Amino acid sequence: AAAASSATSRSSTARVVDSALRVPLSLRGGQASDAPPTTNALSRDEITQKMNAIPAFCIVNEKGGMVGVRGKEDGVEAINWFTDAAEAKAILAVMREHNPGVSLHLGVHGLGTAFRLCKGWPEEEAIA
Repeated sequence: AAAASSATSRSSTARVVDSALRVPLSLRGGQASDAPPTTNALSRDEITQKMNAIPAFCIVNEKGGMVGVRGKEDGVEAINWFTDAAEAKAILAVMREHNPGVSLHLGVHGLGTAFRLCKGWPEEEAIA
């Protein structure tokens, strides 16, 4: 009997919820407008500008050219960017130790510029 009562209770609850879901909702505020909705999204240039407030460090040679590092596993050369100055300095020290005849130092760019240089935006809109 308790099981039947429980099943009936669940069944009636389901009907209440089900009927509540069928109620059409119409929410409005203000007057009708033909103007398209405005967006508060930032443009890519605005995002880049904000990101440029964060320094990003890379290893550069005496001519200011960025120096890549080969990956241990795949051997692919890549430019490394660091947002932690201490980590960048530590990597620079290791690179100087392994390349004593090369003049290396840290370069700094804004993170937004680094992101663009790495083609961080979708392919069709990346900087060449």
